[in-house]
Amino acid sequence: MSLGNPSPKIRASMFSEFFDSTEGNETVAFMNEFIIFNHMARADYSRVIRELIHEIRKEKSAFERLFAEKGKRIVMKRLFEIEVISSALMSSEELGAFCISFEDFLEDLPKILVGYGTSRINEFYRDVVNVDDEYFKDLWIFPDPNSIMEIEDYERGLIKAIQSQNVEFTRNLFHEVAKFRQFYGRLYNKYKHSFPLFLRWGQPKYVSTGLKGDEECLELAVVFDDPHHPLRNPKMFIVGQHAVKRATTLQVYMSHFLEMLLRRRLNWARFEGKRLPPTVVYGRNPLEKQDWEIYQATVKSLLPTPVRNWPIQAKLSPISGDVTELHEWIHEDIWKDHWFKAKPDRFFYAT
Repeated sequence: MSLGNPSPKIRASMFSEFFDSTEGNETVAFMNEFIIFNHMARADYSRVIRELIHEIRKEKSAFERLFAEKGKRIVMKRLFEIEVISSALMSSEELGAFCISFEDFLEDLPKILVGYGTSRINEFYRDVVNVDDEYFKDLWIFPDPNSIMEIEDYERGLIKAIQSQNVEFTRNLFHEVAKFRQFYGRLYNKYKHSFPLFLRWGQPKYVSTGLKGDEECLELAVVFDDPHHPLRNPKMFIVGQHAVKRATTLQVYMSHFLEMLLRRRLNWARFEGKRLPPTVVYGRNPLEKQDWEIYQATVKSLLPTPVRNWPIQAKLSPISGDVTELHEWIHEDIWKDHWFKAKPDRFFYAT
C-alpha cells in the first residue's frame, strides 16, 4: 500500500451545497462531536487511570481494603498500566483511521471511519514514516507561501519557518507512534483478546542486564506468544511508570494533533477551500516575540469571509435507532433466579 493524497476535497460543486447536503451536514456534525467530546474523553480516561496507579503505589493505599494481599495489588497496578498503554494505542488507531479517511471525499469521512480495519492502520504507520514533506503539508492543508500575493517576502519567510516547524513535528510524531505500536502492539492485542498474559512477575534472571538499577523498568507484563515453546520463549513488556509516561505523552500530542487536523478541514470548508497558514506551532517556536506577533497579524489578515460562522452548526435530523430488544434482555427474569443470584461454589480435590 502507498499513501494517497490527503488534500481535502468535496463531492459537492460548491461549499454552500456541501453544508446544505445531508452527507455534508452529517460529516460536520460528526467532526464537531469528535472534537468536543470523543478524543478528549479518552485522554481524561487515561488521566483517571494514572490517578489510580498513583493511589495503589502508596504505602497506605485505599486499595488495601479491596486487595489485602500485596501480590494482588501489584497485579492490579500492572493492569492499570496496561490500560493506559492500551488507551494510547487506541488513540493511535483513531489518528491513523482519520488520516486514511482524508484521502477520500470529505462527505465520505464517517463511513470510511466505520469501515476501517486494523491491517490498514498497520500499513498506514508502516508507510507514513517514509513519506516526503509534501504529504505532511497536504495533511495540514498548508498553502504554498510563494503563491500568497497579498504579503511581503519577509512575512512569507515567517510562514515558511512555522510550516517547516510543524512538518518536522509531524514527522517525529508519526515516527515515535510507529515505534510505540511496534513495541506495545502485541501486548495490546493479547490483552484485548484475553490470550495468555502473566502480570505477577518478579525480576526474571534472563532480563537484559541493561535494565539493572531501574526498578520501574523491571515491572513487566509477560505474554506467552510462541506456539511451540510458550513458557520458554515469552515476550516481555515494560509497564512501569516510565512506560506509562511515554504512552501518556504520545497520547496528549496525538489527540491535540488530530483535533488540529479536523479543525483545519472544517475551516477549509468554512473558508471555501482557501488554504491558510498554521495557527499553532509545536515544539520551541522558531520565531522571536516580535516576528511571532507579525506572523499572527499576517495570518489574520489572510482570513476571507467565511461561508459559515464558527462553530459550524449542522442541521442534523434526529438519530433513529432501536434498543427494545436490549432493554428486554437487561430486564429479563433470568437475572433474578438462582443461576445468577447465588455465588458460584468452588471445590478442589485435596492433594
